[in-house]
Amino acid sequence: MVNCNFENKGCNGGQINIGLNYLIDEGITSAACNGYNAEISKCNWECDSHPKRRYKEKYEKFYCKPNSFKIETEIDIIQKEIYDNGPVAMSLMVYDDLPYFTSGIYSQKSEMLVGGHSVRGIGWGHDDDGSLYWIVHNSWGESWGEKGIGKIKAGQAGIDVWALSCNPDMLVT
Repeated sequence: MVNCNFENKGCNGGQINIGLNYLIDEGITSAACNGYNAEISKCNWECDSHPKRRYKEKYEKFYCKPNSFKIETEIDIIQKEIYDNGPVAMSLMVYDDLPYFTSGIYSQKSEMLVGGHSVRGIGWGHDDDGSLYWIVHNSWGESWGEKGIGKIKAGQAGIDVWALSCNPDMLVT
C-alpha cells in the first residue's frame, strides 16, 4: 500500500484517512504476497517471488466491505474488532523516546512531542500486574521493537483514544 497509494506520501509519512480510503477503493495484498520492507520501491501488481518458496503466492486483494467502516473509541470494542475482523488502524503521539523502543512494553518517559504516527493494532495482552498493553505492527522497520512489532501500554501517547477499522472483503484476481 505504501508504494501504490500515490495520493499519500509513502515512507515519508501520510494521512491515515487517505490510507484507509485506498484500502476501501483499491484493496491491499497480504504480507505473504507483498511484505512491507520499509523502503520505497515500485508498485507491484503481482506477488513478490521468494527463493525459499516452491510456488508463488496467489495474488489476492483485501478490501473493506461496503458501508463497514468504523471509528471505535472504547477499549473493549477495539479489542472485539481486532478479535472478530483482524487488525485496526491506531494513531498515537510520538515522543522522542518512541523511535528508540526495542523491547518490553513501551511506556512514555519523554515529554518532548515530535509528531504523530499510525500503527496497525494486531492484538493486546496484560503485563504481570494485569495492566493492558496493545500489540502493534509499526512501519519503521525491523529495528523498532521486536522486528517491527511492539507492545505499547494502554493509555500511553493516545494509542487507544480511537481506532479505525472495517469488515474485510476479498477479491481474487
